[in-house]
Formats: sequence, structure tokens, C-alpha cells
Amino acid sequence: MIDRRRFVDHDGNWVFVSGNNAAAEARAQALQCRYFVEDDEDEQVDDVLRSCYNCGYRRWTSSSFQCLAIKPATTN
Repeated sequence: MIDRRRFVDHDGNWVFVSGNNAAAEARAQALQCRYFVEDDEDEQVDDVLRSCYNCGYRRWTSSSFQCLAIKPATTN
């Protein structure tokens, strides 16, 4: 399960609050996430495989990453 407390919604984009230099937090979140999928080896940046930093649903931002596995809330 994705812990949404570790992410903040920026206009429908769920961004990791701990940033791009928080490997322990990214690993802990990935251990809980049922959507984790290993990214291509050349895209992996963490030495520990099961990390949000190595996930195929991760898209880097300037200071963190966006999680594409978290679906944006829809409004009607």
C-alpha cells in the first residue's frame, strides 16, 4: 500500500516529500508498495533494488520524483 503521507499532491502529480536524497525513506515506501516494478537497470540509482528511486513508475523532478502509481483524484 502506498503511504500517501510520504507524498504531496502538486496539481495532480504526487511528489515524494523526502526529496531525491532520502534513500532510507524511498526504500521503506517501496517495501510497502504493491505497484513497485523494477525500472531498467540503466535507470536505477539506488544500490538496493526495492526502492522508489528504482521504480518504473518514478519520474524525476528537479528536487524529488513523481509517483505515477498514485492515481490522481478525479472531480466531477
